[in-house]
Amino acid sequence: MRTTNVTSESGFAGAVVCWSDGFQIPDSLTVQYNPTQSPISYNNVVLPPNMLGIDGESYEVIVRWTAPVAGNYSIRGSFNGVGKTGCGQNSVDVGVYQDVTTVLAQGNISYYGQQYGYNISNVALSAGTTVDFTGTLANTYTCDMVGLIATVDRLSP
Repeated sequence: MRTTNVTSESGFAGAVVCWSDGFQIPDSLTVQYNPTQSPISYNNVVLPPNMLGIDGESYEVIVRWTAPVAGNYSIRGSFNGVGKTGCGQNSVDVGVYQDVTTVLAQGNISYYGQQYGYNISNVALSAGTTVDFTGTLANTYTCDMVGLIATVDRLSP
C-alpha cells in the first residue's frame, strides 16, 4: 500500500481541473473535477458537470472530508461509472467510511453509467472525525475512473 497526499493541481483536458500525485500511469492517483455545465469527454472517460472523478489506477484513492464541529450529519450522494462504453469499465469497489474503518456504505461499479447511491442519515460525528469516499480497483486499471458526488449536511449540534 502506498499513501500519498495528492497536492499538485493543474489544468487537464481543457476545463477539467486535476489533482495528481505526480507519478506516471499505472502508478498515479488523481482526483479530477468538471466545473463546467456540460459533460467533458477525454481519455475514455465522460465526466459529467460538477462531478469529481477519482482514479487510483492500481491503488486506492480517497477523498476525505473532516467534520468541522460536533453534530449529527447526513451524508448522501453517488458513485458513478464514467469510463466510456466500449472501453471495458473495470470493477471498482467503492465505499464511505467514518474514521477509516467504520463502514457507512459499500458497493461496486463495474460498467459505464452504473450508479451506486448512498444516503446515510443522522450520523453523530465529533469535531475532527473523518469521512472517506474511496475507490479501490478490483482488477486491471483500464477505464477505471469512478465519478463521485457527495453532500454532507449538519443536521443539529
